Amino acid sequence: MEWEGERWVPGLELAISAGTEWNRNLETKDLLVQSSAQLLYTVRIGTAALRVGPVAGVAFVQQDSPGHGEAASAGASLGGRVRGDTQGLGLYLLADVRGLMVSLVTNGGKRLAVESQVVGAAGLRAAF
Repeated sequence: MEWEGERWVPGLELAISAGTEWNRNLETKDLLVQSSAQLLYTVRIGTAALRVGPVAGVAFVQQDSPGHGEAASAGASLGGRVRGDTQGLGLYLLADVRGLMVSLVTNGGKRLAVESQVVGAAGLRAAF
């Protein structure tokens, strides 16, 4: 959900991602639920718009690996977003690059972990 102004586009979103990853023959099931806020500056070029700005969020991360048990943590993300939009059909391309910081509990105790998040998306946008 966002509010389009003349130059600035503030917005809020909720993202949910679930999947499986393999690293050195270890299968891990992942779940990420993240709510984010953005503030994008707009440059218009004809019927297209280029939007750039910061994006930040709070996240819940859960991982489950056989033999290692389930781990869950809350965290925060901060980074940048670039998005290109067209008028009419409402097509968009989006790229996010963020750092996700989460608190982990391991055998050695609690520690802060930083993971990179790189997201690309394309789709249709509807205005109300």
